[in-house]
Amino acid sequence: MPDQNEIESKANKIMVSVTVLRVDGGSTLVEFVQDGEAFRKMVPSNKLTPDNEIDDKSLARGVSYGIAWAEELDKLSLPQIVTSTEVEKALHNAGIWDQDDVWTNPNAVVGALQSLYAVDLGVIAQIAGKG
Repeated sequence: MPDQNEIESKANKIMVSVTVLRVDGGSTLVEFVQDGEAFRKMVPSNKLTPDNEIDDKSLARGVSYGIAWAEELDKLSLPQIVTSTEVEKALHNAGIWDQDDVWTNPNAVVGALQSLYAVDLGVIAQIAGKG
């Protein structure tokens, strides 16, 4: 029988709904939206509930997935009409997370970038090819 501290600890957990994208052994790739921005993380499979929820602390400890577009774009000499963080947000919200996403859905890349400013697919493909 759980003690009072264990019961209170479970009651204080904040659960976050996630979409399961891939299960790889004991790890699961999940996607979630926070403050209007999409994120992906690898989390321990045993931390997910049957309803695809995970407590916020376990989610925070997950390993971020995908290319850090903002970090890579900051290394280039692009006009700062918008910030690299805004580009990263647009790419993630369009489902662009890694090299495979860039090559299988280039129209989503172009659409995301065109919605911000004129960075072409060549720049994004160059960054994705570094991985």
